[in-house]
Parts: sequence; structure tokens; C-alpha cells
Amino acid sequence: MKPPSTPSILPFPAENDNFDDSISDTTSEDSDDVNTPLTSRLSPRSSSPPSSSSSSSGSATTRARHATFARLRASLRRTARSDHVLPSVYLGSILALHLSCFWLLDSLKDPILTLTSGIENQPKAKMLSILFTVCTTVLYNMYLQAPNRGLVLHYLLYSYALSFLLLSLLNPSTSALLGFLNFVLTESYGSLITAHFWAYCNAHVPRKDQSKAYPLIIALAQVGAAMGGAAARGGEDMNGRYFVGGVMGPLSASVSLYAYESKFGIVVQGSRLSRNMWRGLKLIRKDTYLHYVLVLSTLYEVTLTVLDYFLKLVSIRKFTTVAGLSVSSLTTFLGGYAVFINLLSFLFSLFLFPLLIRRFGVKASLTLYPTFLVLATLLTFTKPGLEVAFICMGCLKSLAYSVNDPLKELLYAVTPMEVKFASKSWIDVVGSRAAKGAGSLMSDSAGGDVGRLVERSALPCLAAGVGLLW
Repeated sequence: MKPPSTPSILPFPAENDNFDDSISDTTSEDSDDVNTPLTSRLSPRSSSPPSSSSSSSGSATTRARHATFARLRASLRRTARSDHVLPSVYLGSILALHLSCFWLLDSLKDPILTLTSGIENQPKAKMLSILFTVCTTVLYNMYLQAPNRGLVLHYLLYSYALSFLLLSLLNPSTSALLGFLNFVLTESYGSLITAHFWAYCNAHVPRKDQSKAYPLIIALAQVGAAMGGAAARGGEDMNGRYFVGGVMGPLSASVSLYAYESKFGIVVQGSRLSRNMWRGLKLIRKDTYLHYVLVLSTLYEVTLTVLDYFLKLVSIRKFTTVAGLSVSSLTTFLGGYAVFINLLSFLFSLFLFPLLIRRFGVKASLTLYPTFLVLATLLTFTKPGLEVAFICMGCLKSLAYSVNDPLKELLYAVTPMEVKFASKSWIDVVGSRAAKGAGSLMSDSAGGDVGRLVERSALPCLAAGVGLLW
């Protein structure tokens, strides 16, 4: 899908403007160093010729290696002196604490739902989460009237900590109702907190630093997420791990947020947003640029939801024996799956994302994820199996977290504050959840049968990926 050719009611860049330069106008500083030939950084060569061809080849290799390390050290020194590094470390630690909690809970929610009511009810739980997230987003937009919108993030973290505490005391693995409630609460926690965190970052990180700061924030966050997935792998005390992830995670993230605000004194101040809680939704409806952002931010979730359900079906079939489902084995597998996703995402955010921004810019880089989405869908459905689904879904989610998500955040860099907070919550929370609901409808129609799922959802999933490329 191509961006609109003209701006509308909001001060967004027109097609004839250099959009990539407006988003990341400082990346050219680094590209000059990268494009400098290695030979220009080498020490002067001796005037005397080498004694043999082997010694010449060896010395050239040594000089090239030393030059590479010298460039790496110079790059690290430049990065350490940058003004955006320390704030990015603080923000990355906040997101790391949140994601470590979320991935621990996310690795437990499917085993709990399977134990209490069966994995065939997972699509219904996802559709139920749509209604829940719409209600929470409306309440969220009501509280955005505060000049200090950072307080909204604190309130959200406290609310989820209290909710997870109550669920932990009731033990969600003891009844179908609590299993459904735990699933819905975990899904909304991952969506709403993450959406507001990035709105907070868009308001705090200067526009000229965002293309450099976001990869560092995401890399730190993925370390925390991998630790959360690893924590889900060990032990039989599911309720104890649930308490640690659901209660201690949000509280520690809130403490880190207070530390960030105390250190830098940067709080989102200024005029109040519109008192109309539907203002963000109206902006999306009227502006063609936000239509483009909405499609890019949500359509891929349809395919991702179906492929995720496919992976859960084949993994449950793998760990089901004559004695029944081994919940501990399933939890260990999903914890390892979370570790794989986030370690791969860590590498992508450090190396792949900066390379894409520097070499291709934002517009061209946005085509990477839809391309891989189409290829992964074809591979998963033509070679159905746990190993193929594991690798394809792991790579898809890693690219989503490390490349596609920060690219989407850069699209908000040129938007006013009202869009960053009010409209973004509707796009990232409600829009994303609605797309997952569409994927869940297709998954639910399969009735838990892998062959029927492939038969009924292959073409719509491919169409979603091709639509993003268009």
C-alpha cells in the first residue's frame, strides 16, 4: 500500500517531500563513516616490499582486522558521547521490565486456557478481548486530559498490578472463567501498556534522535523479554511465577518510570487534549495519512493470529500423549519459543534495523515485513509441521518487534501530540485487537483441526500480506 500523495488536516509531509529525511535527518552522520573506505583508516605502509606473498597476505589481513576493530571502537565512543544514550537506557529498562512481565504471562496464558477450557476456545477468548480493549481504550482517552500524561502510564501499571494480584490469589488455573479472564487481561496488558509507552517515547525523545534511540531501547527491551520467557520454562509453581510476572513486573516498571522522570525532569506538559474522548477516532476517520498508518499497523495481525494459532495446535498435538496433555512440557516449549523470539529480535534491533534505515530509508524498509509475511505463510501452510511453524513464527515476531514496530513509531514522528496519544491508542490497541479478532474468526471456524485451518485461512492470510505490499 502506498502512502497518500497529499496531506490533509494534519501537518504531515506531502509525497514530494523527503519523508525519510524528515524522520531520520541525522542518520547521514553515521553513513559517512560507514562509507569511508577501510584503506583510508589504515596506518601508512612501509615503503619496502614484503619479503613473500604469504607474509603480504597475512599483514594485509591483520591490518584490515585492526581497522575494523578501530572503526567499531570509534563508533562505540561516538555512541557513548551522544545525548540520547542515557535517556534511551532508562526508557529501555522500563520497557524491558514491562516485557519481561508480559512474556512470562504470555507463556502461561495458553497452557492455563488449555488446562481449564481447551485450546479450541482460544479464538473465542481473543474475540472477547476486543470488547475489553475497546472499553479500556475509552477510559484511557478520558484520562488523557491530564497535562502530565506520564501519570496515565503509572495509573495503568498500578491497575494491572492490582488485577493480576487478585487473579493470582484466586489461581486462574482452577476454573474456565478465570482462565478466560486471565487470557483477556494478559492480551490487553500487552497491547495497552506497550502502546502508551511508545506514545510516551514519541513525546519525550527528540525527533532528530528517534532513529538512533529506538534501536537501543528495543535491544534492551528484548533482553528483558527473553528473561521473562526463560522464567516461564522452569518449575511447577505456575501460580508463583504468575504472581512475580503480573504484580512485580508492573510495579517495578512504574518505579523505573519515576526514576527516569526524576533524572531528566522531562514530563509531557502543555495544553490539554480535546475533552472529546472520541477525538482520536475522528482524526483517524478524516485523515488519509492515518488511514495508511492504520493499515500498516493492523492488517498483518490477521495473518499473524492465524499462524500463531496453527503453532499452538501443532505444539499441543506434539505434547499430548495417551495420559493427556503435559502442561509443564507445553509451558517449557512456549518459554523457549519466547526466548528464541526475543534473542533474535535483540540481534535484529542492533544490526538489521539501523542498516535498513541508513541504506534504504523508512518507506522502502516498510516493505520488508510484508514480503517475509507472504513467504512465511506459504512455507508454513505448504509444509505443516512444528519445526517449520516454530522457525517461521519466531522470525515473523522477531521482525515485527525489532523492525516493523519501530518503523511504525517513526511514522508518528511528524504528527501532533493529539495524534501521538489519542489516535495512536485507537490504532495500536483497538485496531490491532480488531485485526486479531478477524484472524480469530477464521481460526475458530477450523474447530481445532489443523487441516481445516489451512484450507480455510490460507488465501485470506496471503491476501493480507499482499495487500500490505500493495
